[in-house]
Amino acid sequence: MQGDDALGDRSGRDDARDRGRSAGRDRAAERDRVSGRRSREAGANAAAKRRPGFSLQAVLAAIVGVLAAIGRGIAAAVRFVLDKFGLIKTVIGIVVLVIVIVLVSGLVRGCTASQNATTTMTIQAQSSASESSSEASGAESQEQASKPDDGAQVDEDALANLMGADEAAPLIEAAKTNDNVRWIAAHYDQYDEDGLAVEAKLLKLAAADPAAVNYVLFWPDKYPQESGEPLTDSETMVTASTGQSVPRYYQWDTRWGYTVYSSTAFALTGCCPTSLSMVYAGLTGKRDLSPYDLGVIAEQDGYATTYDGTDASFLPGEASRLGLSCTEVGVSSSSLRSALNSGMVCIINVGPGDFTTNGHYIVAVGLDEAGDLIINDPYSDVRSNKTWDIDTVISQTKVIYGYSL
Repeated sequence: MQGDDALGDRSGRDDARDRGRSAGRDRAAERDRVSGRRSREAGANAAAKRRPGFSLQAVLAAIVGVLAAIGRGIAAAVRFVLDKFGLIKTVIGIVVLVIVIVLVSGLVRGCTASQNATTTMTIQAQSSASESSSEASGAESQEQASKPDDGAQVDEDALANLMGADEAAPLIEAAKTNDNVRWIAAHYDQYDEDGLAVEAKLLKLAAADPAAVNYVLFWPDKYPQESGEPLTDSETMVTASTGQSVPRYYQWDTRWGYTVYSSTAFALTGCCPTSLSMVYAGLTGKRDLSPYDLGVIAEQDGYATTYDGTDASFLPGEASRLGLSCTEVGVSSSSLRSALNSGMVCIINVGPGDFTTNGHYIVAVGLDEAGDLIINDPYSDVRSNKTWDIDTVISQTKVIYGYSL
């Protein structure tokens, strides 16, 4: 503001002279404005006097004249018909004319109603086809078209620096035979939106599980997604020797894997709500609570952590709300076998080992004929499609929750 202060540093004499000149100019301008306004008003008044006016009485008189002419025409037509055909024939003709008008009107309405009904049936059929198509696309949500090949090359050194040489090696190897994996490896820098740890985990998922490749491929385009999609009845069912069947869901399913949970992609942190969704659907037969839906419940009730998935207390804490009974099972092979043979479905919280480097939740569906453990691992199609030695799993287990109705 120093410049403004300098401009204001004048002598009192100059200021008075300037104010006088300014006042004079203002008074002259005001006189010009008043004079101009008066001239415009006078011109407008004169124009108004010259403009021809319209009389309401004249308009009404014209309307009455037209109606009178129409009335005279109708009266003349009636007199002509009466003179020519007589009163009886005239009345009969009017009745016939009215009947014809009524019949034609009904026919038109019938055609319109038929067209509306046809349109409604078409819309309903299209809606049903759309719903069927939506269910089919949900069941086959992992089968998406690959991205076009843009010729980008894989920077092996950059991947090794990001992931570590041992972690990068499977990705680099898979990229040699799978175009989608090659695209992912060549565009690794497009997966850094949530930081380097998330970026590395997504790249590792693409290398470790072929079924998850399409999810990772489209992650840069679809993450974050606003909300998840509903379940269908066409999910893969896994059945144990006891007859217990549980659907298999993956947290990286494209129907909900791009949504945000625990501060990043549901695909990386949603193992707990995905596991509980499988148990709920298997025991109740209902499909109204998807993994995404249970993730929303976990967040609303304060069980979701920051970048670390779900607190284990979510599993027993929400059981009654879902109409389930939850019992903590002893961490031993015999206790787990007993729980599964009684018809329970169990969620196992495992620590570092075959399933995770930190913590993870898997579903124990039951036992096969050989006594091995049948699992649904929400993060791995590869691990889900093999049976497991029960002692091996127990050696990595932190806690087990058994569910029943």
